[in-house]
Amino acid sequence: ESESDGQEGQLLSAKKKNLRASYTRYSYRDGAPANIDTIAEQSDPGAALTGRGSFFTVLDWLVYCNMDDRALRGFFLVYRNYGTSTELLDFLINKFTATPSESFTRRETLLQRRIIYVLATWLGSYFFIDFRFNNVLHATLISFIDGPLAHYGENKGEKAIEFFQTWAEKLHALTQPNVFENRIESYPPSILPRDFRKMAAERLEMLSLHPTEVARQLCLIDHEVFSRVDPVDLIHSSASSRRLKSPYVAAMIDRFNRVSLWVATEIVLTAAARQRQALLKRFIMVAKELYEMNNFNCLFGIIAGLNMAPISRLKKTWKSIPNKVVEAFRRMELLMDNRRNFHNYRKQLRNIRLPALPYFGIFTRDIAFIRLTEEDQHGSRIDKQIDLDVAVRMLEVTESMCHFQRVRYNFAPVPQIQNFLTNLTSLTEDALHHNSLLIEPRSYHEV
Repeated sequence: ESESDGQEGQLLSAKKKNLRASYTRYSYRDGAPANIDTIAEQSDPGAALTGRGSFFTVLDWLVYCNMDDRALRGFFLVYRNYGTSTELLDFLINKFTATPSESFTRRETLLQRRIIYVLATWLGSYFFIDFRFNNVLHATLISFIDGPLAHYGENKGEKAIEFFQTWAEKLHALTQPNVFENRIESYPPSILPRDFRKMAAERLEMLSLHPTEVARQLCLIDHEVFSRVDPVDLIHSSASSRRLKSPYVAAMIDRFNRVSLWVATEIVLTAAARQRQALLKRFIMVAKELYEMNNFNCLFGIIAGLNMAPISRLKKTWKSIPNKVVEAFRRMELLMDNRRNFHNYRKQLRNIRLPALPYFGIFTRDIAFIRLTEEDQHGSRIDKQIDLDVAVRMLEVTESMCHFQRVRYNFAPVPQIQNFLTNLTSLTEDALHHNSLLIEPRSYHEV
């Protein structure tokens, strides 16, 4: 017997009495729940526990104990690091079909209902991630729904079968071509220059565009990418530097860096002092519009660009900006201050109305911190055992992200401006520093 198996056995033994007692009380004293929903409602405080164990050990806990829903959803978020979707589905089907089909005891009936609820939670949260493009898993699930599950429903007349028949219809629908409904959107009118139609995208300049319209198009561009990041992508991309990041996670990080460099590049490449001053003011006004639109990701990107050393050192340029504009910039800086773990920003985000685009770096930062804490506590064993407490903490981060993905910005796309804001020009940090010195040479204070 391996050391890890022995540790799991000790952990199970330590909790055995609690698990058995809660399951017995639930099974025999409370009686059979009327439908699938009451299985979740009748959770027992003794069963709402967390712990560490191997993939199949934790699965046993989930099936035999009516655990807290957060632990269940947390498991489905992280399990792919420890087992496969095929192993998970096979486990649930085998547990379900191992129960005799005739002369059910109350305990056996509750076990099957619990398995149905566990499977329903999986499908409800991660159907498109785990099933949509996995033909084998797809076929296995349909076979289970049309076979053992249908037989179970016929025998017991359970309302649970109605739920799963609905999911069966969704599964079958995936084999059909997608049909998209045309929706008529009501947008606020775009704010465009008079001769905009004659302009080519490569001729657009920041000073020719209204800050409100620039902010609108930045919201549309960035939220489109943000809405495609799924929870599994987020935790996998934060798992290790050795892993390849999800293309959408990578795109969000790259977009933030490119916006920051672009802001700095536009300013240092503007040789004329008055035009450079107007451009700096324009970027602050765009940042203010982004703040009003709750686009904190792009707002933070612009602030980061304006705080780069090649820009912050331009004393003459900053001195020309009206005090009212500078004060607005300082307030936005204070909001995005990273001290006390972004306390000011997190406080404001709690009461924000949708649509909104949070600073994406907060999500990756929080997941990385949870992983570092786990490594400090358990060392190299983190790759072998599922920690349900860690899973629940990660779930809270990903559910926060999903909350902000639900509602998109309702602005009219302007392809010409979007093309301009997508293909951003940027210099290296050395080139930024070099050009900064050209437009404002060093003073004696900098020597």
